[in-house]
Amino acid sequence: MNYQQTPIPGNFILLSYLFRSELLKVLEADGIELTVMHFEVLKMAECLQRCTAGAISQNLKRDNSQIARLVQSLIEDGYLRKLPDPSDARVSILQLTRRGRTIYSRMEREEQTLIRRLQAGLTKSELSEFSRVVAQMRANLAAE
Repeated sequence: MNYQQTPIPGNFILLSYLFRSELLKVLEADGIELTVMHFEVLKMAECLQRCTAGAISQNLKRDNSQIARLVQSLIEDGYLRKLPDPSDARVSILQLTRRGRTIYSRMEREEQTLIRRLQAGLTKSELSEFSRVVAQMRANLAAE
């Protein structure tokens, strides 16, 4: 069996790998030593109204300790900063720095370009059906 005949799980893994590889090429070409997971954490910091490490962990379905390590490295590299939460002294709010916002914006543009490449040649109907099927598969896995 060749890769074109791979069952659904193999196709998802291959598609995910190819997508992440393309994003990593952009990072590497710019001399940026971040992983796709670092980019996902930056995206959460930009998009979540009240961004905490716990919220990132929950949204990305990742282990708290993994997120803590990613957050710490992003803070050390100047991409994120911690701010005290005025409503809970035990919690820190995460916010992009100017450097983080610059990198996030660059990667967001590249991701949108990559998504357009990914969707090339597909009709709106095909994309809609694909989204529906993937959403159902995710729901099936989440239900167990």
